[in-house]
Amino acid sequence: MSNVDCKEKTAVVKSIKDNLATVVLEREQSCEGCKGCVLADKSIVRLAYIGEGVGCEAGYKVRLTMTEKQSPLAVMWLYIIPLVGLFIGLFTGMIVGVLLDLNSELLAAVFASVFCVIAVVPAGMVDMAYRRRKEFLPVITGVVQHEKSV
Repeated sequence: MSNVDCKEKTAVVKSIKDNLATVVLEREQSCEGCKGCVLADKSIVRLAYIGEGVGCEAGYKVRLTMTEKQSPLAVMWLYIIPLVGLFIGLFTGMIVGVLLDLNSELLAAVFASVFCVIAVVPAGMVDMAYRRRKEFLPVITGVVQHEKSV
C-alpha cells in the first residue's frame, strides 16, 4: 500500500463539449511502484467536469481533483447488482428444481450463473449513467500549463 495522494492528478485536455472535458490522465513519478489505481500501469482517457472559473482549452495541462464519493459509490453498483442477480438465480433455480422434481442444486447453480451474467448488463448501464453525472466526475480545478501541448 502506498502513501501517495491519488486525489489530485495532472491531465491534458483533448476536447471540450459543454462543461465536460475529455482528458488524458498522466502518470506522475509518485505513481511509480504504486498499484493503488488504474494509473499504475498506463495513462487513461476519461471525462472531467470543468470547475467554475477555470478557463481551459484543448491541449492545456490541468489539475484534476477526485471527490471522496466517486470511488465507493460508483464501484458498489458494479458488485451489488450482479450479486443480487446471483441470489435471485440461486433461489429461482432451487424452486424450479423442486417444482419440476429435478436436481435443484444443479439448476440453482445454472440459474445463479445465468442471472449473474444477465445482471452485468444493467450494472453496466447504471455505471454509465453515474459516470456522466457531475458529482461522480473528477473536477478540473486549475490550469498547470497555459500553452497548448504538442
